[in-house]
Amino acid sequence: MDRKIILIILFTASIFFAGGKDNAEKNIYNPYVKTTKLIFESNFGEVFSQIINENGKQYIKVDGDDFKYYQQLVVTDSSISILDTYSKFKYLLFFTKEMKIFYKEPVVRFPLPLVKGKTWTWSGYEYFGDDDSSTVAIEGRVAGEEKIKVPAGEFTAIKVITELVTGMDSKNTITEWIVPDIGIIKTHITIEGGGFTGFLRTILGYSEISFELKGVEKLVLK
Repeated sequence: MDRKIILIILFTASIFFAGGKDNAEKNIYNPYVKTTKLIFESNFGEVFSQIINENGKQYIKVDGDDFKYYQQLVVTDSSISILDTYSKFKYLLFFTKEMKIFYKEPVVRFPLPLVKGKTWTWSGYEYFGDDDSSTVAIEGRVAGEEKIKVPAGEFTAIKVITELVTGMDSKNTITEWIVPDIGIIKTHITIEGGGFTGFLRTILGYSEISFELKGVEKLVLK
């Protein structure tokens, strides 16, 4: 189903919350750093990711030639969560898919702080309209530190693994590597099952999706 585009791209976003030299020295693994704009190589070509503020709300924005993606964030001392998502995705030459998904209860994206051995679960519903919904179940864990090489260089990162299962027989395993003062530098997604994941495999040939950091731009906040 077309709605699964959100759940596939949902966990690929990077950049938010404060970074800085002190955080880097203390190895505080903030997955999103609001003072950076990240540039990635991906299955969808080059994409850019950064935090934006609109009408008092905070979003993660991901832009590429073939898709646009927004994610409204809810941030507390104990977690970073998602309230709703919007995506517009172009495939082949003439086809475009656009959709928005809402959550009555924010989806826990990352518990804070991210430390080795931490685990978390979340379950609930995603809504596509007044009467259309599906169940979502998430299990995550912090596997520990690991050295990893991406086009931007070699880093020591903390590795986070999340499994996402929906009521439409789809399962995605998302592995991410997070570096202090930068954020998520690599995301690897294995997709299984029906829905939009089946579409990606059969039409586009994507049984795996990856985003790897190739550059960082420092932003001056106003």
